[in-house]
Amino acid sequence: MKTVITMVVLVLALASIGCSSKLSEAQSAYDDGVVAFNGGLYVDAISKFDKSINIDPDFSHSYNDRGSVYHELGQYERAIEDFNKAIQLDSDYAEAYGNRGLSNRNLGQWQRAIEDYDIAMELGLRDAKIFVSRGYAYYSMQQIERAIEDYDEGIKIAPNMPLAYNNRGIAYGDLGRYEPGMQDLEMAIQLDPNFAMAHYNRSIGYSILGRNSESKADAAKACSLAPVYC
Repeated sequence: MKTVITMVVLVLALASIGCSSKLSEAQSAYDDGVVAFNGGLYVDAISKFDKSINIDPDFSHSYNDRGSVYHELGQYERAIEDFNKAIQLDSDYAEAYGNRGLSNRNLGQWQRAIEDYDIAMELGLRDAKIFVSRGYAYYSMQQIERAIEDYDEGIKIAPNMPLAYNNRGIAYGDLGRYEPGMQDLEMAIQLDPNFAMAHYNRSIGYSILGRNSESKADAAKACSLAPVYC
């Protein structure tokens, strides 16, 4: 079964920085950038993070979060440049490694993504989305069992994440383990009845099992929810 992984973007949080005048000004511009980013105002967010960096070129959070904006805009190489700078300034910056992993994953740089996720986790970042994303990287490298292990961990942390069940269901299907695979796809749909990808993947599972009427119903539902599945 084929799948499309949903991009995962780490939530930006306000950083607590020192209180010197220079840092205070940089922090203020950074905070404005976070507000703009969370409001979907990406151009404004970049401008605010630029301002923060111009005030204090060593402000690692602004590089990391500007990189997140570029990632959201699909400019993954540019995002990686910012994540690299954030890591250069703070080698223990777990979120920057995690974010760089996301951009590397979206560029199809699976091994680099896994290495970034590994470091982020070693530094204490235990996020379900990171496990699921690393699992997809392993899946893309045909390391299916290893992918399932990561999906398992993601589900332990966030048992209500539809994407984790969808991806694990696909992995089980690739191993010919259709019963647990279909159970996972069913769970994904229970958690999100409008999850087009899960309906599409379940339609493939039903087809493999010879349950054609159910397959057609799921395929139609997926198409109605997202034209890409038509």
